[in-house]
Amino acid sequence: MAQTINTLMQFLAQNQWLAALLVFVLAASESIVVIGAFIPGTAILLGLSAAVGLGHLALWPVLVAATLGAIAGDGLSFWIGNRWRDGILTAWPLRSHPDLIAKSNSFFARHGGKSILIARFTPGVRAVVPVMAGVSGMSPARFFTANIVSAMIWAPAHILPGAAAGLGFGLAGHASMRLVVLAAVLLGAVVAVVLLMRLLLRRVVPALAAQRDRIVGYLREKPGNRANALALSVLAPSDDLRPLILLGVPLTIVAAIFATLAQEVAERSGLAAADRSISLALGHLRTEPGDRLMAFLTGFGDAPVIIAATAAAVVWLLWRKQLHLAIGVAVTVAISSGLATLIKGAMAIPRPTALYDGVQSYGFPSGHATGAATLMGLLVWFAWTGLGAPWRRAVPVALAGIVGVIAASRLYLSAHWPSDVAGGLLLAIGLTLSFALAFRRADVQATRPSVTIGLSLAVFLTFGAWHSTRSLPQALAMYAPLPIPVQTLSRADWQTTGWATLPARRIDLGGETEEAIVLQWAGSIAGFETAAGAAGWVRATDFSPSVLTRYLDPNVSASNLPVVPRLQDGQLPVLTMIRVAPDGQSRDVLRLWRSAMQVAGTGNPTPVLLGGAESEIIRRTGKMLAFPSAQDVPYPVIPDLGLSGLPRRRSDGQIVILAPPA
Repeated sequence: MAQTINTLMQFLAQNQWLAALLVFVLAASESIVVIGAFIPGTAILLGLSAAVGLGHLALWPVLVAATLGAIAGDGLSFWIGNRWRDGILTAWPLRSHPDLIAKSNSFFARHGGKSILIARFTPGVRAVVPVMAGVSGMSPARFFTANIVSAMIWAPAHILPGAAAGLGFGLAGHASMRLVVLAAVLLGAVVAVVLLMRLLLRRVVPALAAQRDRIVGYLREKPGNRANALALSVLAPSDDLRPLILLGVPLTIVAAIFATLAQEVAERSGLAAADRSISLALGHLRTEPGDRLMAFLTGFGDAPVIIAATAAAVVWLLWRKQLHLAIGVAVTVAISSGLATLIKGAMAIPRPTALYDGVQSYGFPSGHATGAATLMGLLVWFAWTGLGAPWRRAVPVALAGIVGVIAASRLYLSAHWPSDVAGGLLLAIGLTLSFALAFRRADVQATRPSVTIGLSLAVFLTFGAWHSTRSLPQALAMYAPLPIPVQTLSRADWQTTGWATLPARRIDLGGETEEAIVLQWAGSIAGFETAAGAAGWVRATDFSPSVLTRYLDPNVSASNLPVVPRLQDGQLPVLTMIRVAPDGQSRDVLRLWRSAMQVAGTGNPTPVLLGGAESEIIRRTGKMLAFPSAQDVPYPVIPDLGLSGLPRRRSDGQIVILAPPA
């Protein structure tokens, strides 16, 4: 997947005119009659504009093409409406969408001339409002004034955020291309699911409802018998098919993702490497205050807290005489705990650290994530179906935040692998969707949902705070960070055989092997910096939020442009050095990381440092961005990078062992 994306980016970079033409066509299609309502032009435009931030496309051609395309699309639709007037409304394809015409008419009548500007940012009507403007007889001068102004606002509003996202992906890509690809795939999957849902709701649901009505009518004309009565009760003409689609399709997708994740976890291949890398990276971020905070927060996901909050909701539902809902809530939370335990025992995936005995010593899926997400998911259902605006949106966001905090605490404390937490969340989402599907006809208002949510949350927060405070000493002892094992060798053993046991390639945050480790150094960091300085290397600008604005300066020098840190097995570099090419348009980058090996000496052991090297081309996009793009360095690396002046003790393939000067 990563190779496919890289190939596509290179093709676009080599064919800038084709990319601009594609942007023009997509921007125009957004405003062409009816077509714009079905083509996901905005999503594709965001993807292309992300290529700008990645340095593969120039900004201004893309921005100009998007603006001209938006003007042309609206202009064509206006001309069609002005040319054929009412005739266009009775012709295909508009005659098949009377609801869209009525909605656009109402929109145009409500906003008048401003509708051209407003519709540009309003899904559903933006592809028809220009036609209605032409049908209504709006003057061309008035229309094109609004058309041009709105296009000049619309294009930057879509292209610039996409370019910023591309820049962020580029920065994240230095940590792990796998995670970038995963994010892109997830975004594409979300867009595909949304389009599928729209298709199902607009096309499939009406067709199924019509077919159901025909079958019900046929059955009612037949003599009554038990089979007919059963069929009529199942078909239930009063039952809306929309909830079945809105809940059933996501439930199927979640189940498929969970099954795929479980298979990947069971195989313990690439995903296991990603789990380890992310867990190690989080482990390096741990501090004593952070440990206390996270140990306190993780207690809210303990079983007693989840049970108490669930019991509060169940008691209230029984008080409101909602027996079925009370049983449903209790059974769903119980199933979440039982399923999590059952799957743990069946898959037997060890945790990052040994914390418990028995079946709980296994990690997949996370019981804390499953229990907390299931409880909060049920409360989200009460909020979404029973509360009015703005609470039906605000409350779910707050509840999701609670789940996120508990999930983050499990990762921070090394209680679970990331895949464990992901599995727990997916299991909880599936159970919540199943509950919503089973109780889609329930009278939620009879439960007084605000009280149901408030009472359960009050117990969760108060009892959870008491429980976490009471068990904090035990939690701190349980989740205490374990020291990272370090192997100590003599200098001779390291130079003869020990060096070969260290990684030959960098392992990124996603667990993938990246560029080669080209050198090993058993000496001080300052000593290496001094020795490399003699070969023309200088310490790079430290990467921090204060220097990020330099990426927005296309004239920044290669020496002042920050070097994006790369992780090696979860660790940040201990030293980053650069050497700028004479033309100032490229530079070599050398990063050093600590290894899990140290060399014994007369004093304290000396850590063995691993070095990775690469060349970067500085891409300058328009007048807005400067971004380093990594290029593979041909081997042999060390002579090419000028480090041959350092005394060598051994050279074997791509690994060169360098010794500090005597």
